[in-house]
Amino acid sequence: MLVRIRGSFTQPFVPWIQERSDRLGLTSNLTYHSNELIEVTTSGHEILVDALALACTLGPMTATVDDVETILLNSAQTAVANTRKDNYFTTRTH
Repeated sequence: MLVRIRGSFTQPFVPWIQERSDRLGLTSNLTYHSNELIEVTTSGHEILVDALALACTLGPMTATVDDVETILLNSAQTAVANTRKDNYFTTRTH
């Protein structure tokens, strides 16, 4: 599953995300693209990945998170994305 985080943050947000991922028992690989985009490729139970996405919306005080998107491939190889904005989820199928 891919967790895509958009907002305004600095490099220290990456270790914060990795620590939360480790606490949840997830296996994660983080990619810091810019001060506005971080992607986390993670594996583990879907509920725990959702918990990581929720934690990222709250983030540390130095981060402003505008959008957290989780992307997975279902059995039909169709991408399904859940986007968290303003404390609610919207689901889109691609």
